[in-house]
Amino acid sequence: MAEPTEQQLMALAASFSRLMMAQALGQTAYEGQRDYYETLGYPPTIKFENYLQRYERQDIAGRIVDLPAQDTWRKPPTVTDSDDENAPFSQAWNALQERLRVWAYMSRVDKLSGIGHYGALLLGIRGSDKLATPAKEGSLKGERDILYLRPFGEGSAEIKTWEEDTSNERYGLPVMYALKLRPDHADQKVHWTRVIHVAEGKLDSETFGTPRLQRVYNRLDDLIKVVGGSAEATWLGMRPGTIFSAKEGYKGPESSDELEDLRETVRKYAHDILRTMFIEGYEPTQVGPAEVVNPGALFEVIVGCIAAASGIPQRVLLGSAQGQMAAAEWDYKQWAGEIAYRQSSYAEPEMLRPFVDRLIWLGALPTPVDGYDVGNVDEDGQRRWPMLVEMTAAEMATIQQQRASAIAQLSNPALAYPISDGERREVLGFSPEPEGEEVEQPPEESEEGKPPGVESPEEGAEKSEEGTPAAVVAQAVENYRAGAIDADQLATFAVEELAEVGRSGT
Repeated sequence: MAEPTEQQLMALAASFSRLMMAQALGQTAYEGQRDYYETLGYPPTIKFENYLQRYERQDIAGRIVDLPAQDTWRKPPTVTDSDDENAPFSQAWNALQERLRVWAYMSRVDKLSGIGHYGALLLGIRGSDKLATPAKEGSLKGERDILYLRPFGEGSAEIKTWEEDTSNERYGLPVMYALKLRPDHADQKVHWTRVIHVAEGKLDSETFGTPRLQRVYNRLDDLIKVVGGSAEATWLGMRPGTIFSAKEGYKGPESSDELEDLRETVRKYAHDILRTMFIEGYEPTQVGPAEVVNPGALFEVIVGCIAAASGIPQRVLLGSAQGQMAAAEWDYKQWAGEIAYRQSSYAEPEMLRPFVDRLIWLGALPTPVDGYDVGNVDEDGQRRWPMLVEMTAAEMATIQQQRASAIAQLSNPALAYPISDGERREVLGFSPEPEGEEVEQPPEESEEGKPPGVESPEEGAEKSEEGTPAAVVAQAVENYRAGAIDADQLATFAVEELAEVGRSGT
């Protein structure tokens, strides 16, 4: 008998692991005499074909797979040379990603990898028609030598051989794939140097990740039962059964043809929208009242479990009604945080950088002198991907108002360390000394011993509250909210006005 392959051994080990885990998690009870999965109709094992069928046919299942990939790559980052944004590397990358629509392919292979345990992105290389031949380092002359990209899911990218040399840095990783390039053709063997392997949720394996539907699979079964079962129950409840009883003295059909005619009449009555029937000698009696089943409560419980297991907030998963917009807005911001974490912990290190590094290794992209950067520099000096959800004008105005209030308190000269004009600008989110602008110097005192234009304490006491600098700044914030002034104008005005507050001590 032939020895089992490594892949078969890994599958066997996984089966044992699942069995042990099922017992640990309470899949079975009463010393194995009760199997909850069998009782509730859940499959004991799930194959790739099961995941694929759910993805293609079940609405929420498809959204669970697609949404993380769509939102991760919705606003892709910049990729530039660390020394010069206009360096040859940056220019070659920009040309390649525009020509090959790189971000679209990243999103596609992200989705495909999420259906099963992994996905694969094939790199089409110029001048090499034998895909099973290893690609060589530095063999390409530029980005034009990458001809195409092709994404594959687990079902179309079988791993045929593995690296077995324990001294090789790729020990235990795939060496040769069998890609199904066309449904009507034999699988094509492809060497790993031409493939970017993609797997999310890896634990004790560098090759196999966790399908996005794995943790919610049982709940998806429950959803079918509740939604489909409720729909069927509603259909049956709205059309109650009918018993046909022969009238006294009437003799029913005697021949099989007459019986079949009667059955056909009843069938038409049951399925025909006209709902009319003529039967001689029978009296129909309705069984039970017409009812409509409401599955809402059960649906919410199941969807809540799905949202928790998938990490997608419920309102994001389903969409939100108009009356729930405030809560939905918070959910979308929470989801934006999840996507930002996914971008930094998975999409960039596990997908984008391996792709760029492979292109550099092949020679399709020039080697940057000091590496390359991913993302834009934010106000904290950190490189990040573009935010999925930007703050609204009202939210930004509220923040500016809070900052202005803080500045007013910190500008009091009675404090041990009152803040400077530059620090005021920084609190408002701008540079301390704007380019092309002169830094305002403290005014000289007048003969009366106070800065020009600043009222004396007696004059300030007579001034109405509506005219105080803090009130003027608040009015400026309202003008910003209304769109009458922009953020730069608001910041400049606030700095000048609050600087006046600091000088006057009011």
